[in-house]
Amino acid sequence: MPKYNYICHTCANRFEVRLSYAEVDTARPVCPDCGSADCERGLSRINFITESGGNGHSHSSGGCSGCAGGSCSTCAH
Repeated sequence: MPKYNYICHTCANRFEVRLSYAEVDTARPVCPDCGSADCERGLSRINFITESGGNGHSHSSGGCSGCAGGSCSTCAH
C-alpha cells in the first residue's frame, strides 16, 4: 500500500498514513500527536528510475532564473 503525507492544522505535525488507492479519497486520518481530525493530505517527493538506471531528480526549486531544468553552467545544476 502507498504512503500518503498529511499535515495537522491543529499542531502542524507532519505524518504518513498507509492507504489503499480505494480508500485515499475518503480517508479521514487523525493526527497521532494531538488526535485532531483537522488534517490535510500534503505533497510528497518521489524518486523515479530513468532509462539509464539512475535516480531522477527535479531541479524545480533553488535553481537560478536561467536554468531550464537541465544542466546549467551558471549555477551548477
